[in-house]
Amino acid sequence: MEKYKDSIETLILLMTTLVTCIIWLRKRYKTNIKPVLNNIQSIPVILTKIENINKELSPNGGSSLRDKVNKISEKTFDISTSLDLISKTQSSLMYLDSTPIFKCDKDGYCIFVNQSWLTLTGLNDPIQAYGRGWFRTIDPNEKELVIEEWEQCIESQSVFDRIFTIYNSQTEKLIKVRCKSSYIYSNEQEIDSFIGILEII
Repeated sequence: MEKYKDSIETLILLMTTLVTCIIWLRKRYKTNIKPVLNNIQSIPVILTKIENINKELSPNGGSSLRDKVNKISEKTFDISTSLDLISKTQSSLMYLDSTPIFKCDKDGYCIFVNQSWLTLTGLNDPIQAYGRGWFRTIDPNEKELVIEEWEQCIESQSVFDRIFTIYNSQTEKLIKVRCKSSYIYSNEQEIDSFIGILEII
């Protein structure tokens, strides 16, 4: 028994030292370890949330977020297609209308005239009226004043309403007309263009 005495004392000393180290480490690093443990415990929750997000971003037949976004995109495309069709139909109707109609962009450059407008002014092709081409149809004696007032209305974004004389280059006749135009707003509530008519007086 005596021969094991030193070994037992050494073992007890080692165990005491080990316990002391464990107690010291626990006190020393307890505060720093706790957040790490909390984060580790949160991992299953985070993984569950990620899985739920993945489910929402994947089509599942109609109830996922992805499916709902796709439906909205399809409806937006349908609406855009319908608006484009309405716009083209409107342009076709304007072209066939018996009233001389013209349309200009927001800067006052002509981008559309219908057949009645061409007949009244004597121009053969709409291209002749595009841009500032329609100015050529104004009686030279009044052209300068009409153009000045037109440009003022464009700059101030106000309604253009003026009586002046059209010169028909084919019939070589002067025709007194009243020109009325107003602006059209875009979906963003900004002036998109001007549309107007000519009335023979």
